Amino acid sequence: MRLETTPTGSYWNASQGAFASTNLPNAPAAHSSYGSGCYDVSNSVYAHFPTPSQANTVLSGLMLVLTPQGGGYLATSTLANFVPPSGNATTLALANDGQVAVPLLGSLAFPGGSTTQLHVHENGIVALAPLQLAQPGQPSVAAMPDANAPAFWSWRDLDSGEAGSGPITFEQVGNVVLVTYDDVESIPAPITNRSTVQFQFDLATGEVRIVWVALGNGFGDVVCGWSPAGKSLDLGPTDFASGLPRFVPVGNRSALRLAASPAPISTPTVGTSITWTIDNMPEIAPGSGLTSGAVLFSLTANPTGAVLDPIVLPSCGLWVATLDVVLLFTGTANRETLTLDLPAGLPHGTLLYSTAAALVLAGTLPGGQNPFGLVTSNGVQSYFAPF
Repeated sequence: MRLETTPTGSYWNASQGAFASTNLPNAPAAHSSYGSGCYDVSNSVYAHFPTPSQANTVLSGLMLVLTPQGGGYLATSTLANFVPPSGNATTLALANDGQVAVPLLGSLAFPGGSTTQLHVHENGIVALAPLQLAQPGQPSVAAMPDANAPAFWSWRDLDSGEAGSGPITFEQVGNVVLVTYDDVESIPAPITNRSTVQFQFDLATGEVRIVWVALGNGFGDVVCGWSPAGKSLDLGPTDFASGLPRFVPVGNRSALRLAASPAPISTPTVGTSITWTIDNMPEIAPGSGLTSGAVLFSLTANPTGAVLDPIVLPSCGLWVATLDVVLLFTGTANRETLTLDLPAGLPHGTLLYSTAAALVLAGTLPGGQNPFGLVTSNGVQSYFAPF
């Protein structure tokens, strides 16, 4: 029908008119990522609590144990084994938010180096080199993993100069070094809110233990754990009571990642040349300098990442439902690429799904991941269109 207007009035014209058809506008060609690759591995491990009372609920009576293994630390937790300071322990004179260097009778090995002295910070931190913090009285999950010096943390805004506070002490008994925050006060001053935390360093084995006896109450965040010098991949906090064991390597490692570009345009006369890029390729074997893998293509997605075996391929997903096309590649770089020319005339809205897989010698990734010798990337959805 059409509304007709004449000099004498308007009316609806219901007679048959000319017919035409058209397609409603569709989305433009694009690639989008879904799912995640394996494995993101950080060289730091930490727990974060918004208040000391929350930290006390989880950590009181607990001990974080960092055992040297495979170039990094194996982080585990167990019941606290506090060693009371002896009469020979030295009380450290620390200014508010200050630190002091103390010498060791021997050398402490840690992932990436060794040291013959500790740098004890008033706020519950023992570093292996002078520590530089912009705001030492404000524990931060951003500052801790990126600190300039390797350090062990039970970071809280302490104040050993407050009236009624216990001491911060240092002593070495044989190969074991003890740094003890013995009933040390924290802000705010009018409230009794004392913490007892001990750092134990075994010079013979390199094992480090952080022992929490009590963290009291008060205000401010609490950040605990281990971080090396420099930037760490932040994977979020770990529950030291239930989220361990965990392997903490000497370096960060990012998951296998797949991306595609440019947009997958296919017109009636021409198709775009598309490059699939695979980043963070692991070596087939450590030190070999060689990489090998495949890009898997499918017309059907597997949006949940199932069904790879959680035992032989832990935390890895397969983001395509079928293996319609498999393209193999080898190389010598951390980044590999594959290029394909799209055919012309693909229907608007055609979908193609892809994911990548890379070979790695079984058991050589941080923490022994993974026993099957394969890692997978995220998935990529490619939506074909003529524009």
